[in-house]
Amino acid sequence: MKRTDPVHIALAANHRYAPGLKATLVSMVRACSNRGRLRFHVFSDGLTDDDKSDLIALAERFGYREEIDFREPDMTVMERKFSAYYGTHTAFVRIFFPEILPELDWVLWADVDTLWFRDPIELWNERDGRSSIVWVEDLPSTKQMVGEWHLRVDPLFRQHRYCCSGVMVMNLRRLRESGFVSRALEFVDQHGTPPFADQGVFNALCSGDSKIVDDAWDLLKPNAKTDMGVVLHFNGLGKLFNVRRYTGWRPLYEIWFRHYVQIVEERPGVQVWPLWKRLGMGMLGTFRFASPLLALLPLRPWHCDNIGRTVFFAWLRGKALW
Repeated sequence: MKRTDPVHIALAANHRYAPGLKATLVSMVRACSNRGRLRFHVFSDGLTDDDKSDLIALAERFGYREEIDFREPDMTVMERKFSAYYGTHTAFVRIFFPEILPELDWVLWADVDTLWFRDPIELWNERDGRSSIVWVEDLPSTKQMVGEWHLRVDPLFRQHRYCCSGVMVMNLRRLRESGFVSRALEFVDQHGTPPFADQGVFNALCSGDSKIVDDAWDLLKPNAKTDMGVVLHFNGLGKLFNVRRYTGWRPLYEIWFRHYVQIVEERPGVQVWPLWKRLGMGMLGTFRFASPLLALLPLRPWHCDNIGRTVFFAWLRGKALW
């Protein structure tokens, strides 16, 4: 029997992140096997009327027929309680979802620096009534980076289970029942804003009450299962959203800009890299996985992760059929 229950998706952006909002929403619509089930809730932190009307028109162009639920959250508590992350408090809104989405039991959150090449309904189906959050483990270097802070706050913290909050299926009913919002505010009052901001809060309070799924649902590092389709996470991309043409060397970012130009802007013949750079990355991508070799070198985890990601995404940009 074909299911028709709605899949609730929450996104949040300010004006600067409007391009990311457009790209993420479009990719989710395009990847979905049943677009009629999608329900988007967009939390605006200064989106303009033009930003909203452009998003509505774009969603309709790709087959989304439902009304987008725009919400203007009160940012006062977030700005007062939390230290800004790269100059913005927008992402902190997800901490308050149990209260500001009282009508929902579940919601799928996605950062607007993600692109979806895998059906969001499949991730929605990973919901587990015994867990508050469904998510993916973070990079090894990130785990090491934040571990000292979290272990100082809680000696029993399980560093190996530290996860990325960029993509989460949130059990809002369970979070409400556990008093998550109050506990989050108390945690920050006592310990301050953790590294990686609200992601640290979710890990501190929900690590033992979460379900970890395959890396492909929030792809941060090399993964052999990309033939199944993935959710790409372009962490750090936001600083480039005011750049019209990407000219850097990170193949992961080139994938995003190519998608934006060719799909969102409907300019399929445009390339964001010149031919010589595409050929260079194509040659680098023949290695596909660099991690086994990097393990033999005296490199810090951060360098291993970044070099391994560069090689892998150089392969991915040219080889992944999806």
